Amino acid sequence: MIFFKVKYLLIVVLLYSIHSVSSIKCYACREIDDLRCATNVTALTATDCHGFYIPPDGHAYLHQHYNYTGKWKCIKGLIRNYGNVITTERSCVPESITCDILIKNHSEKNTEIKYCSTCDTDYCNSSNLKSVTFYILALSFMAVIVYRNN
Repeated sequence: MIFFKVKYLLIVVLLYSIHSVSSIKCYACREIDDLRCATNVTALTATDCHGFYIPPDGHAYLHQHYNYTGKWKCIKGLIRNYGNVITTERSCVPESITCDILIKNHSEKNTEIKYCSTCDTDYCNSSNLKSVTFYILALSFMAVIVYRNN
């Protein structure tokens, strides 16, 4: 009986972690436009990643709009600009765009990416702690049920 309850909970956790291949929701903002991008991004509305524009030169930049129909991922970066000011930016990028590509392209613009991370689940570029917290809570919940039934 306990095995079936734990199995059921594991299935629920796995289903929760599955996301749509065709669409992902990411936060897309720049701290220079909205301070909440750095301090309170969850107060902003997430963007459904689709219908963006790819520049003709093929160069990808953080917070660039793309016209792409494939799989998307979210990105978060800290960028040092011309005035040596570091700002937070979050966006959607095609799956093929890596932090290495963005770092190279930004260096050509005389800006520097100090930190870059990508992820592929809804709202994942808000903070790394959110997804970790969910799994810790789920595992704790399963442990309580197993302990209670013993």
